[in-house]
Amino acid sequence: VGKTGNTGFVMLGYDDVYSVEYMYERYMGYWKHEGKVTIEDAFEKLRDNYADIMQRCRMQDEMIYDDALKAGGRQYAEICSAVYRQAISAHKLFTDKEGNLLFFSKENNSGGFINTVDVTYPSTPLFLTYNPDLVKGMITSIFDYSASKRWTKPFPAHDLGVYPMANGQIYGADMPVEESGNMVILAAAISKIEGNADYAKKYWDLLTTWTNYLAENGLDPENQLCTDDFAGHWAHNANLSLKAIMGVAGYSEMARMLGMNDVADKYAAIAKDMATKWESMAREGDHYRLAFDRQNTWSQKYNMIWPPFQGQKKDTLHHVRPAVPLRGASGDDGIRTHAFCLYYIGKKRKCPLKFVRIGIFLPGISRRFVDEAQKAERRVRLYKFLWPW
Repeated sequence: VGKTGNTGFVMLGYDDVYSVEYMYERYMGYWKHEGKVTIEDAFEKLRDNYADIMQRCRMQDEMIYDDALKAGGRQYAEICSAVYRQAISAHKLFTDKEGNLLFFSKENNSGGFINTVDVTYPSTPLFLTYNPDLVKGMITSIFDYSASKRWTKPFPAHDLGVYPMANGQIYGADMPVEESGNMVILAAAISKIEGNADYAKKYWDLLTTWTNYLAENGLDPENQLCTDDFAGHWAHNANLSLKAIMGVAGYSEMARMLGMNDVADKYAAIAKDMATKWESMAREGDHYRLAFDRQNTWSQKYNMIWPPFQGQKKDTLHHVRPAVPLRGASGDDGIRTHAFCLYYIGKKRKCPLKFVRIGIFLPGISRRFVDEAQKAERRVRLYKFLWPW
């Protein structure tokens, strides 16, 4: 290095030999191309193409920043630029024996579960925007495992094991409405992004079973866990009920894409009826409750994030903008239950959460309920989806 300075780079790598054990078969990472590429080959290719690779990385960074800036402003763009790496990095990418691309997440700071459905769900807006095949890579294995004789319940598995062993659910408690809603909604989202329901058609029997479960059990959920499992089990969860409604209506949309208009009409009517009942069950003055039976509570209804499928675009992050336009501590914005429900709740004179605005973040549920659940005054659940209003 002289007076004018110089630049260079250091390469660090890790060869895990086999990345994942899936259904008792060991698989190498995608980058190995079934053993045809060694770690030394990868190093040499990266070294020889360093400038081009870095330019492509910068272009990807700029695209995500610009899309997020357009959708939600500077602060939102800066947050997305930081967190999209985290959303992607805790995954393993590989192909199974049938050639399916699989993309398994690992839960961090919890039980280390692999390919957890309610971890997949909040991450998918990113992947739906830029590479829907990765969404399929997260849910195909759940479909296949749920279709096997090893899984006989009328709702999806919660996970596939503990990283790196993906041989079947390990988590000790089910999330029946949570995971049923997640899987049906994600199948519907893929269908609308791709403009057809071919992917969903392969798993139609499972989707039908799960949707019927939601229609029968989702409006007023029994005592069970949802993805907010830090708060423990509770019944009559209003936000979880919304997920069930969205799942039923998403199934209706897929049926219509498949030309099954009678089925589509039937489930659209069920979803509308559920949404109408939900509004009266959840309403408490100027807001909606955490649970139908809990007075003086509220929760952020983040399951209303998905807009109606009609006219949905995938060109920018706008296609997953929330259906709840909360813009401040008070105002006349109103709250619209898009969420496939096709039901307008109505104008409100006050924002129901009465929150102190911190960028795009909001507390997730009542402070009092969090205190009761966690015995900690200052711990709250922040918004699960990083999408702008």
